[in-house]
Amino acid sequence: MNMTSQNLKKLSVPMAGIICSMMLSGCASMSQISAMMPKNPFGSKEKAVATAVPISSQNMLSAAKASATSASPSIMPSMMKGCPKLKIWPTGKQLTIYERGAVGNTMAIRHRGEISKVARECVMGQGRMTVKFGVSGRLLLGPKGKSGATSLPMLVYVTGPTGKKIMTQKLKVAVNVPAGKPFAYFSSVNRVTFTVPKNIPASKLRVYVAFDSTAPGAG
Repeated sequence: MNMTSQNLKKLSVPMAGIICSMMLSGCASMSQISAMMPKNPFGSKEKAVATAVPISSQNMLSAAKASATSASPSIMPSMMKGCPKLKIWPTGKQLTIYERGAVGNTMAIRHRGEISKVARECVMGQGRMTVKFGVSGRLLLGPKGKSGATSLPMLVYVTGPTGKKIMTQKLKVAVNVPAGKPFAYFSSVNRVTFTVPKNIPASKLRVYVAFDSTAPGAG
């Protein structure tokens, strides 16, 4: 049957609608499929690998400054296998120091410390392990804060697989707040040496760093 030009015109509108509908449906399907496809269309198994940075006071300081806007602390990568993991004690990421006898009074805050980065390296020998660890972060001055040199009290814990503490060590991290500045970054590199319990792989141990909440004025 021959189609007149008038009939073709009548069919052109609905046909266009059908074609557009098919195209939109196809686009939607393609969009869903694209979302399920891997980002690498060639299926490469390559992954982004974090590069371990040698632990030094300057490297830790740079890391603290770079993560100043991060909402949570993080662990710098290490390439050392068999080394105990280094973590920040869950309740020890921050510490507020108040004026003597005024703990809890926000107007009596001297300063607040925040840990943002930690890193570690290990050396094992004759049943004993030495962990070189770095910690960095920042100190924020409060209403009673003053510029100049101060220190933040910290603790280092070594625990076994069950969480039992093998040893605890205290340390102080020096911070210098420049005149006219409301905060300062800090970094510190230290070492802790301990005996690895028999029948426990060193990799099963844990090293934690935290602020010392028992320090004078801490709250």
